[in-house]
Amino acid sequence: MVIRTVQTLCFVFFIVCLPTLAKIGAISPMHSTHTDIEQIRKAYFSATDSERKTESLLKEVQKKSATDPVYRAYEGACEAILAKYMWSPYSKFAQVNKAKDLFKKAIEAAPDNAEIRFLRFSVQHNLPDFLRNESDFQADKKFLLQTFEQNQIELLSPYLIQQIATFLTQSGRYKPEERKIFEAYQTK
Repeated sequence: MVIRTVQTLCFVFFIVCLPTLAKIGAISPMHSTHTDIEQIRKAYFSATDSERKTESLLKEVQKKSATDPVYRAYEGACEAILAKYMWSPYSKFAQVNKAKDLFKKAIEAAPDNAEIRFLRFSVQHNLPDFLRNESDFQADKKFLLQTFEQNQIELLSPYLIQQIATFLTQSGRYKPEERKIFEAYQTK
């Protein structure tokens, strides 16, 4: 009788409570744990100037990128960063195209995810004009501005919000009045 009650309670939790918790953002069915993605985020921001750190992070995110669009976007960002360490222009071009494909798949899976849009924007911001997809770049720029204007960033961690706001403020891609929106989030 006790086993049957426990089974029923587990069933109710997984059928009723779990989807509700995921919907309000209390848990994320796409991330194994909150600390996993937080560690990836922190590693990403410290890896952008180191080939070794970027390669290490790439190996880590590839473990989950097939099932999680956020991890796939981090994989794309790492692939793009690695292009700057290549000598051959052909290799650099191929590497950037690989990153673009990963971003495309990530955004198709989660088009309204600000983190994914930010990663693609930040990569394209650093690409030479002839490699940048201007329509995607402008769409991400507009999306990020609207997301911050409408305060639709509640699912992002405070650390990530601050990192994104700082990058967007310093990117030089926004007008002074638009930068003020991001500046408000740099100290929160």
